[in-house]
Amino acid sequence: MPENARRIALAIGVLSLASALPFAVAACVSTRDTVEISEGGTSGGLDAPSGETTSCKSPITQTAKRIGGYVVLMVDASGSMLSDGKYGSATGGVIEALRAVENRKDQFFAISVYSFAGQTHPDPPFKPVPPVFVDSTATSFFGAQLTGDTPTGASNVSPALFGAQNTLITYSPPATVTAGGTLNVVLLVDNLLSSDVASAVGSAELAANRKTPIRTFVVGLPIVASDYSDLAEIAGAGDTAKGGCNIHSVTPPLCFEGPPSTSPRTASDIAASLTRVFEEIACRVEVEGVNYATDAGVFDAGPDAAFVYPPADDSGPKGLTLTWKNNGAEETVPYDATNGWTYGLRGRIQLHGKACTDVVTRTSLVATTCQQ
Repeated sequence: MPENARRIALAIGVLSLASALPFAVAACVSTRDTVEISEGGTSGGLDAPSGETTSCKSPITQTAKRIGGYVVLMVDASGSMLSDGKYGSATGGVIEALRAVENRKDQFFAISVYSFAGQTHPDPPFKPVPPVFVDSTATSFFGAQLTGDTPTGASNVSPALFGAQNTLITYSPPATVTAGGTLNVVLLVDNLLSSDVASAVGSAELAANRKTPIRTFVVGLPIVASDYSDLAEIAGAGDTAKGGCNIHSVTPPLCFEGPPSTSPRTASDIAASLTRVFEEIACRVEVEGVNYATDAGVFDAGPDAAFVYPPADDSGPKGLTLTWKNNGAEETVPYDATNGWTYGLRGRIQLHGKACTDVVTRTSLVATTCQQ
């Protein structure tokens, strides 16, 4: 067996019908509980081990679901954001990212944007408005809120997280937003007060472990390496740390969106980071009962194991094909991190770019899994 072998544990259960769109999954299941396949070779259109056969003799069609989400985006407006034009770039990046969502016309995604620690909202308690469907009115409203603020004072990240979490805990989607999405905080920040780190990390961890979890994403602005681990810890505690990252090392992959550099980030660069986060929230497809897990011995973090997050299974196994079915037409979704799909952490299937846009308008998505 090659060293890069992977085990796919495949358990087919009854899937929820609750979905914004009807997704279907077709699975061809081995009589064994688990099967091992390795990377390389193809057979029947699916990636499979060289010399082994992969085929679907008796596909089982079930209903899967797309999982959208609701977001409270907290934008740092503390005094440090005045340096290097960081607040202006952050504001421009948020508006650009909102326009991209606006163009997608996605009812399974809602957002609230709130600047904290500035002149508009200088002190806790911070009270963001409930998330709304992203249209031109919402983009204009949130853009005006950001541009009308002036950075001042110190970062109050843990109260900002607490305010965002309270907004999400009591959130009830309006008629313009599809129900059943995940709850998410996105923190756009440059650094934390040392006295606030433990509280912020604890707040993110408690929220992530709720019965209805609230995940915390971090988008970093130019930071020095000494601040990196603080933000990385929040991402890790908030269940969003990137696969393979080390919270104590600035060697890529980083644990969150944003370079550990003092070089200024442009508005477009920040918008790109936010777009990737929004896609992860809005464009996830779950095949319930199917677990894409690596072999236990494949990942070895070494001496820093306690601080390193296991890699996503993006390198394989790719014993899965996704196919759009729309008004009688079929189109294969490529395995591609730019405009197709990849495996995410913890068994998630993630859509990117064009595939994320297409999910809003396509009728159904068929996932075919074949392991024999």
